[in-house]
Amino acid sequence: MTDKAVCVGGEHNHRDLPTGNVIGDADEQTLTNKEVLLPIATHDFGAGSTDWELSEAEQKKTVLRGTNAGVAVAIIATPTDGKVFAVKNGVGFSLTIKASGQTGVSVADGTTALVIGNGTDFERLTADA
Repeated sequence: MTDKAVCVGGEHNHRDLPTGNVIGDADEQTLTNKEVLLPIATHDFGAGSTDWELSEAEQKKTVLRGTNAGVAVAIIATPTDGKVFAVKNGVGFSLTIKASGQTGVSVADGTTALVIGNGTDFERLTADA
């Protein structure tokens, strides 16, 4: 028997996985033997300098992965209060996630950081790693 992957924050192309087990009672349950898939938006800056403004579909993703910029660039996103993004920087320079007109959070090249929207801009949840 197979089951589908558990998806967080968006849609995925599902693939069959072994059936998991639910352990616990009605108040607290643990799902085991499942793979959590986080939706990813990827943007190639094409060795350019134009910021990446997230589309409505990209805004629903959890992981934002930038690559191949010619200079330090930014991701312009809506800082919905409580919305968490994992920002994975592969652009070759610093990558800042921010609301339009705000300062945001800069993520060093070759690292990943978690950020959270506060309704106005983004705040860092983790150090670059």
